[in-house]
Amino acid sequence: MVVTGDGGSWAGETPAAEGGTQGQQRMDDACLSSRWLAGWLARRRGSQLRESKQRTTTREETAESQESRVKRKKKKKRREEEEEEEEDSKRERERARERESDESKERERKKRKSKEKAGC
Repeated sequence: MVVTGDGGSWAGETPAAEGGTQGQQRMDDACLSSRWLAGWLARRRGSQLRESKQRTTTREETAESQESRVKRKKKKKRREEEEEEEEDSKRERERARERESDESKERERKKRKSKEKAGC
């Protein structure tokens, strides 16, 4: 049994240091290296999957926040338009009152004038 660098072990041929052949030692080393590489790749793949999931979540959150910003902007714009319409209608009512008042004053003036002419 050979203990690997990451604390695991591999049951294989006896290494040359323990009486095995030089070729066996190279094969054992190559096997250990490939197993280490396979483990490293698996850990990396897992890490990449987690990062990918995190990026996806972030994109979803960003999309949601963009949607909420758009909704807020639309709502604000709608509110401003309503306020503007309300202001316009107030101004229009005020103008109508002024016109009515002016017309009333004009009628009164004409009545006075006609009374003055009739009274002369």
